[in-house]
Amino acid sequence: ERRLVDVVIPAPFLTLAHDLPVAEFVALARPAGCKVYPAVYDWTNWRALPAAPSPLWPFRGDSGPADDGPVMTRLATPALIAGAVANYRRQGADGFQLYNFKLPLRPDDRESAEILGDPGATGRRPRIYAVTHAFFHDEEDSFQYRKPLPRALAPGTAATLALFVGEEVSPAAAGEVVLRLGLRGVDAGSPVTVSLNGRVLVHGPAQSRLAAAAKQTRGDTATQYLELRVDPPSAVRPGPNEITVTVEAPAPGAGPAKPVALIECQLGIVPR
Repeated sequence: ERRLVDVVIPAPFLTLAHDLPVAEFVALARPAGCKVYPAVYDWTNWRALPAAPSPLWPFRGDSGPADDGPVMTRLATPALIAGAVANYRRQGADGFQLYNFKLPLRPDDRESAEILGDPGATGRRPRIYAVTHAFFHDEEDSFQYRKPLPRALAPGTAATLALFVGEEVSPAAAGEVVLRLGLRGVDAGSPVTVSLNGRVLVHGPAQSRLAAAAKQTRGDTATQYLELRVDPPSAVRPGPNEITVTVEAPAPGAGPAKPVALIECQLGIVPR
């Protein structure tokens, strides 16, 4: 109110956060003429690259390390950054801060900078909306808020997630909409149920839909991916979307149940 602050930079702890509460800062800053520039990171959670090609994974149009590169990466691709930025813009962000990008910019970072600088660029490019994953051990009541993932899945108990989507998905413009879940410990014969805003996307044994990740070099990444097309694309709402995931216990005789965890939840949109 005294105009001592020109800009506020909300920043998560060293990871790209799709659920950064930008609107709360905008509500405080805008009446005083202060700008809000959320911090954008080119780091995200560690993840494995695919062990074999899949029709849906990696998302078509999403760049990443070369085929002969490492099997693990935590670099955020331009598509992931495009999703986060769309969320920030929808909440009223005035601009963005790139302090943690390294110079000289990598090719992917240059592409991300173009997305950040052009509000119209998001709709012309692939974008991925994600449920934010914790960086190490983010906890509440510190300078961080508790991230929704990873989450242990109790057999037969639905886990509910909120996935924010910073756009109204146009069926005419969205060529492909895919929900991808990264999991650990799911038995191939276990029934899995996944719903998006009350619409059931899959209900049945996981085996035919699970894609294995590449060889692991860490113990906290997804080892399996479940990929589901969203049809019609209009099933995705602008703003919060509710996703429920239920993994049943293995069938009798399948051996002892292993701990099951939900590691990643991402919605990819590839324009026509």
